[in-house]
Amino acid sequence: MTPNEWTAVGGLILSTLAAVYGLARFVVKAIMRELTPNSGTSLKDQVDRIEKRLDVLYQTLISK
Repeated sequence: MTPNEWTAVGGLILSTLAAVYGLARFVVKAIMRELTPNSGTSLKDQVDRIEKRLDVLYQTLISK
């Protein structure tokens, strides 16, 4: 292989690794955005609201 071909292969490998890194970073950010509280719209906030409602229901059932 000539040096130009080696350079092309190296560039291809480097660009592929950069694309995989960018995709992984995007996915991790999207997941973290759902798992951290942000004033009501994240999955974490919705689960917390449901848990609070269940606690009230349990207390009501226990008191009766």
